[in-house]
This record gives sequence, structure tokens and C-alpha cells, in this order.
Amino acid sequence: MPPILPVVLYNGHPPWRAAVEVADLFAPAPRGLEAFRQRLAYHLIDEARLMRHAEPSVRTAVEALFRLEHSRTPEDLRQVIQALDALLRNPATAGLRHNFVAWIKSPLRRKACSTTLRTMRSASVSNVGSWCW
Repeated sequence: MPPILPVVLYNGHPPWRAAVEVADLFAPAPRGLEAFRQRLAYHLIDEARLMRHAEPSVRTAVEALFRLEHSRTPEDLRQVIQALDALLRNPATAGLRHNFVAWIKSPLRRKACSTTLRTMRSASVSNVGSWCW
């Protein structure tokens, strides 16, 4: 079988406290069955506790995703979206760019006016229009 890399992306406010080994989540196995107890460790990425650099640029699309999720002000969102726009200008990233535009509209529905969504063009990630909170 091919290798499996299970990853948990956690973006909650309290720090992650659950076990990172699935076996620790099950009740102890009856005597003689310990060898068959489910075992699977996963890699935890706790977004709220990641070290972030101070510059408004983003180095990777994953960093942009995390910064978008943790943006608190229109200016935060604008900076991340502009940095993401610069990162995804390469024609080779057109598919990723399209997916980001579609995904960005979801947090905007929660954070921005509906007029912002109508003015946001799929061709430009950085066109965020006017904001309201």
C-alpha cells in the first residue's frame, strides 16, 4: 500500500489538546488483543499557534490560506489578498488562483458587504472592492 500522511489542520482558538495518536483515543484493548488496537499518528498543524513573519507578503499559498482565515480587519484581508495575487500571477498557477478566488468568497460572505462580492472579479484575486464590518 502507498504511504499515508494524515494531517489535521486546526484553526480553533483554544490550543489543541486531543491526542495525536489515534490509539490513545480508544479504550484499552482486552487482554490478548492489544496487537490489533488501531494505531495511526497524524501531523497536527495548529494554525493559531504557527509562527508568522511580520511582512505583509506571503511565501506560500498555504500561508495565505491561514492568514485569510485569521484576518480580523478589512486591511488584514486586503494585504493578504494582494500578496496572494502577486504570488499567483504565474499562468502555471491559474487553476490554484481560480480555486482561491472561489474559496475567498466564502470568508467574504461572513466579513464583507454583498456589494463587495458583486464587484470581485474572478480574474483578479486582489480586487476586493469596498468593505464593511
